[in-house]
Amino acid sequence: MKCVSFPFAHKAHSLSSSHYSTNPLIQNLPRDTISRMQWGLLGLLEVSSLCLLFASPTLAQITPDSTLGNENSQVTPNQTIRGAVADLIEGGAIRDSNLFHSFLEFNVGNGQRVYFANPDGITNILTRVTGSTLSQILGTLGVNGSANLFLLNPNGINFGTNARLDVAGSFLASTADSAIFDNGFNFSATDPNAPPLLTINIPTGLQYGSNPGSVNVTGATLGIDTGQTMALLGGEVNLNGATLQVPGGRVELGGLSTPGTVTLNGATSVSFPDGVQAADVSVTNGSLVDVTSVNGGNIAINGANFFMSASELQAGLTSGAGIADAVAGNITINALGNSNLSDRSLIANDLLTGAIGNGGNIQLTTSALTITGGSRVQTVTNGNGASGNIDINANGAIDISGFTEDGLFSGILTRSAVDTSGPGGNITINNDLGSLNLANRGFIGTVTNSSSNGGAIALNLNNLVLDTGGQIVTATTNLGNAGDITINATESVTISGESRNFVPNPLLDLETFDLNALEFITEPNPNVAESGPGGIPYVSIERTPEQIINGTTVLGTAENQIDYFSFSITNGNSRAIFDIDNGFTGGDGNIDSKIFLFNQGTGQLLEVNDDSQAADGAGGSIASFGSSTLDSLIDTTITEPGVYLLGVGAFPSTASNNELIEGASPQVGETYTLQVSLQNLGTEGVSLPEDPLNPANFNPNVEARSGLFSESTGTGHGGTLRINTHKLTLNNGGRISTDTFNAGAGGNITLNVGSLLEVNGNTLVSSITTTLGNA
Repeated sequence: MKCVSFPFAHKAHSLSSSHYSTNPLIQNLPRDTISRMQWGLLGLLEVSSLCLLFASPTLAQITPDSTLGNENSQVTPNQTIRGAVADLIEGGAIRDSNLFHSFLEFNVGNGQRVYFANPDGITNILTRVTGSTLSQILGTLGVNGSANLFLLNPNGINFGTNARLDVAGSFLASTADSAIFDNGFNFSATDPNAPPLLTINIPTGLQYGSNPGSVNVTGATLGIDTGQTMALLGGEVNLNGATLQVPGGRVELGGLSTPGTVTLNGATSVSFPDGVQAADVSVTNGSLVDVTSVNGGNIAINGANFFMSASELQAGLTSGAGIADAVAGNITINALGNSNLSDRSLIANDLLTGAIGNGGNIQLTTSALTITGGSRVQTVTNGNGASGNIDINANGAIDISGFTEDGLFSGILTRSAVDTSGPGGNITINNDLGSLNLANRGFIGTVTNSSSNGGAIALNLNNLVLDTGGQIVTATTNLGNAGDITINATESVTISGESRNFVPNPLLDLETFDLNALEFITEPNPNVAESGPGGIPYVSIERTPEQIINGTTVLGTAENQIDYFSFSITNGNSRAIFDIDNGFTGGDGNIDSKIFLFNQGTGQLLEVNDDSQAADGAGGSIASFGSSTLDSLIDTTITEPGVYLLGVGAFPSTASNNELIEGASPQVGETYTLQVSLQNLGTEGVSLPEDPLNPANFNPNVEARSGLFSESTGTGHGGTLRINTHKLTLNNGGRISTDTFNAGAGGNITLNVGSLLEVNGNTLVSSITTTLGNA
């Protein structure tokens, strides 16, 4: 039996017992007469509502209104749809390929299944709620066909834990007042009327009122068919422990908080107006928005403030059949206010292993951006295609800092992850009015572990601050070349400090170390002279423990051909950094400082370096505003406990390493400065991520110090590093490096500083090689 509610059924309740003593028309009637009148009116006015009530108690939550006249919606319970009992909504007003429904209230109870009938030729089903209560979707809402479903309720729409969608087409839930059509018709929930008997195409927009309700999804998993669009448009939009899945399709989240019109581009995408106040969007508590598939999908978020906590946005290509030239969809976020990613949140547009095609991009436009607690924005390729680019546009502060207890750092990353991967994507940040602050291991990095090149990093800022281990990194561990780093900072660049208890990721294949163990022997060792190269006498320099600290400067004289410093390593896998400030002079000006490291027990020469200039293109030249002196430097890992010798000398620029070891006669004049970096970076209480070989746990940071790094540990070349700024400051261990640790050549470093280049403490600008590459 079909039951349709009477348009004024709710007014029957006006004849309640409370009216008996106040209504003069009925005061003198016997009570049983009044009772019969009430029941008679109820019989006339509420027969359909009673029918619904007794037929299925849950159907009282779906109440059609009378605004469609003879075309009112009809609800039929106890139908079998797709193999299970459901309530079927029929009737409605058909105009061309559109079907209109109108309800006083619309709710789906827990465990209830409600489906809209899909007559032939109907591609869009539009449903409005004209009453004053929000819609609670606690069960299954579906379409018994392939039409798109639009649900409008200005009061709000909530999806509960057990809510499900069974929709083959696209799905839009909105708290806008009305849907707008190209012929001027407004299908309004606040000023309801029937659609005219005219040609009506698909809706072209949504008209918002002054106080739209919110769209909330709490604990539910909502999915629709592959390639379709799911749009949740408030007021505010809040995902709390929710999952939205549209493989290869599109997810739109956003809304307005004031009157305005949102444009609908068919049933596929949404455009938000300029100059209208948007509403907040939050994705929290383990929520997931996933559009990954073999063809990729898109995610678009438009709001005032955007909040993510312990949640993920996932786009990109999965393994399987695809098209080689295909490009995955994009993740686009437009937040007029602030964007905040916290508690290991992830925005990822990745190519998974076996994916065919190229990755999509991530575009984030916001006022201010904060990334903390191990949160990431990344594009990573594990397939043959290229990973996408990351573009961030802001006009306020960008703060990236912090890490998780299991060692995952906060940052922005593109990566070519495996041997066969395509090129890594570029990272571009435009923030001309604001600052970029990287602290406490926060990073921006592009890394290639493949034969393809890594991406470039371009930063256009007002100020850049790297502190307590904040890093900007391009690196290669394979045949591919590291990307370039270009920094244009209108005001200043400041690099300072280091992160305590730093543990690098083994996937980067850089030197790992525990630096608790480095100490100097404070007593002369008579055996040293016998083991010194070329019979050169040992020069003992005693030191006190107070001098054995990070950044210690020890002055020595160059009266002898070589100064030796003897020290012991009590634990293996320790790091030592020795830096020479060349004060040597010679008659022809061609005197280089030499620094080298011996294992005293074996007599093996472990490391050697000098301050000779490298030719452009051969490995890495350093150019700065004003004059710059290249120093000798050893930055190495000592793997075995024992006694070691550090040698410092002055030699002709034409001397070979053999002449160095044999003690060729230098022209010695002035003194030099030896800076000893004894970093205390013990690992107690700190660990690598639980699964460090998992690409999701990859950290690109190369060491503890804050800095700019474009380095190679493979046969690929390091990238070029350029800084253009008014003021450059390096303090307390800050570093700029294009070093190489294998056969690859180091990149060039160019510093264009307008007025002030300030270098203090144990800082370093280096372009060196420790093996076969050109430095």
